[in-house]
Amino acid sequence: MYRLLVTVMIVLISIAGCSYDKEKYTLSKVNEKFAKGAYGEAVQEGETYLKENPDSDSILDAVGWAYLRLNKLNKAEECFDNAIKINKENDQAYLGKSIMYNEQGNLKKARECVAKAIEINPNEVIAYASLISIELKENNFEKVVEYGEKAWKINREYADIPAYLSVGYHYLGDYKKRDEFYEHAKKLNFEGLQWLKQIYNGEVVIN
Repeated sequence: MYRLLVTVMIVLISIAGCSYDKEKYTLSKVNEKFAKGAYGEAVQEGETYLKENPDSDSILDAVGWAYLRLNKLNKAEECFDNAIKINKENDQAYLGKSIMYNEQGNLKKARECVAKAIEINPNEVIAYASLISIELKENNFEKVVEYGEKAWKINREYADIPAYLSVGYHYLGDYKKRDEFYEHAKKLNFEGLQWLKQIYNGEVVIN
């Protein structure tokens, strides 16, 4: 009887291990295809797994991000909402919803969702970048600088943060700080350096 119980336990542990590994493997495949810009393939990979495992919040939010890039916002929102129902601490799902609302122009809801993402994970620099982009759209340059400085303390490798700080300080009239963060953005190979110069010269105005 003892041997039988041990055998059953080993089988159950083995099955659980395989299930976990399969989820991890699927998530890595979805993320790999997402990184390559193959968003349709990322969706297909994730949806295939979700047919048999609908309660994986990590796969749901990954698929939601792929739908977001395909501009299938209803499907993206459905994935994010389902991920949050399963795991209320899924900061990436809240962040995805924030970006979705931002793109729709609903800045109030975008701010609420990204604030929740930051509450769950205060060290997520991309969430701060998303929040800063919202504040830029509303010309809240003091907030741009406040959040930008927080994010800069967390991570000094993400080029968008010093770029946003440069813009914030420009509109606040602190050109010394503006130029300091421009140099940081330049060193981090920020792709929009010309855009920053156009803002400084008044050729582009933040609305």
